[in-house]
Amino acid sequence: RCLTGDVWRLEFVQRQKDPEHIIQTNFELPEPNSLMIPFSNGMDSWALWQLVKEHNPVLVRLGGGSKNPRRRKGKREAFERIPFRVPDQDFKERTGRSRGFKFAMVSGLAAYLSGSTKVIVPESGQGALGPVLVTHRYGDYRSHPVFLNKMEKLFRALLDHDLRYEFPRLWSTKGQTLAAAIAKSKDEGWRKTRSCWQKPRQIRVGKNQPLRQCGFCAACILRRMSVHAAGFQEPANAYAFENVSAATLSAGMAEGFPVDSLHGNQHAYAVAGAMHFDHLAALRRSEDAAVLSLQARELARALGEDEVSVKQKLDGLLAQHEAEWDAFLKSLAPRSFIRQRSAGAS
Repeated sequence: RCLTGDVWRLEFVQRQKDPEHIIQTNFELPEPNSLMIPFSNGMDSWALWQLVKEHNPVLVRLGGGSKNPRRRKGKREAFERIPFRVPDQDFKERTGRSRGFKFAMVSGLAAYLSGSTKVIVPESGQGALGPVLVTHRYGDYRSHPVFLNKMEKLFRALLDHDLRYEFPRLWSTKGQTLAAAIAKSKDEGWRKTRSCWQKPRQIRVGKNQPLRQCGFCAACILRRMSVHAAGFQEPANAYAFENVSAATLSAGMAEGFPVDSLHGNQHAYAVAGAMHFDHLAALRRSEDAAVLSLQARELARALGEDEVSVKQKLDGLLAQHEAEWDAFLKSLAPRSFIRQRSAGAS
């Protein structure tokens, strides 16, 4: 309920047939004191990896490179799908929030199997806290300490294992985290990471062209702002929305992109993404600022920290985001699509 808004009741039934016996191959378990990083190949997880590399962290991924990892060369594997049915429901979970449970569970299981007690969460403050701070319905808690505190309780109840999810970049912006990682590693690997929420086939630009990120969803806008804040640049063709200073979304799309597909949900994604970060930047000065006290209290409880200290750190994070957002907007044309969605831009 905290993560997706759903309430589940689970019932188990006896199998009709005995399960096929399949031998599970072993894998090398990491050292008991290893740090586990849920690794999505995004910019945040890459940056945190660089920052803690000397501690030999274990990168825990979801899935693999195979299109169908459960069947290779016609053979069944030990990890098969568990048959299940959801009564009276025939839809896929489209918000992506359940992915937070998958990452938390898989990284937690990796820690349990190795005897480790630490999972370090890659998200910076804007990604972990922003979707809850500016929500108008129910917040997106997938990387929030409140949700991961519940996961800690689940592991204690289920496996009698004390696990701690830690947030080393919670009070930093994504731009600060990227700058720190590059300064430490001198690595350009961040350019190969992907932040976009959309599937590549949804935003393909022409035939036989390299895959791009959309450039206008909330994740892409945060990435573009963060790269700017860190003092770096990406080539325009890294995104389908090439000209970020264009006055309309259609006008900014790369040549060959089917602009007719931008109506409806795609345009709504772009508007919502820009407005999300604008609202977050204005939160300290808005009528909703009183909500921050409630959020800080909830956050302090989940982190096990002093509420006054958490409020101070939260205020510092929001002030830094506001400065980065303002600088990013000023780097765009005055009538750019993104700048038009800002209440304070001139």
